[in-house]
Amino acid sequence: MDKSRLARTFEYLYPFRNYCLLVAALCLLTIFYTFIAIIPQQQNEFLIPAILGLLWSLILYLSVCVFQPSSLSKNKLSMLQRLKLKVFNFFKALLSLVLLGLTLAVVIFSFRLFNALS
Repeated sequence: MDKSRLARTFEYLYPFRNYCLLVAALCLLTIFYTFIAIIPQQQNEFLIPAILGLLWSLILYLSVCVFQPSSLSKNKLSMLQRLKLKVFNFFKALLSLVLLGLTLAVVIFSFRLFNALS
């Protein structure tokens, strides 16, 4: 079966999904630490990269988990199971469009935050 480049990339990144959560947790801890311990004049130096790191790691984690490799063979499925698989693939494609829109929104948000930082 011929897989797209994106599918092969997410299949390669699937074992590293826990590291995405670790990076997100570290960014969240940095955000909390910034609000608690750092004076307001210096918060932007730590807060903006931490927010961007949190957003990007969560998007990567969602993308990798949604497009995880499947081991189903279409040859041995009944007609009802193939219909269920087609409905599942439709909703998966719909979710991929939502993730694409979310990624574009985070790209725009990243550019605006970097412009505000400089």
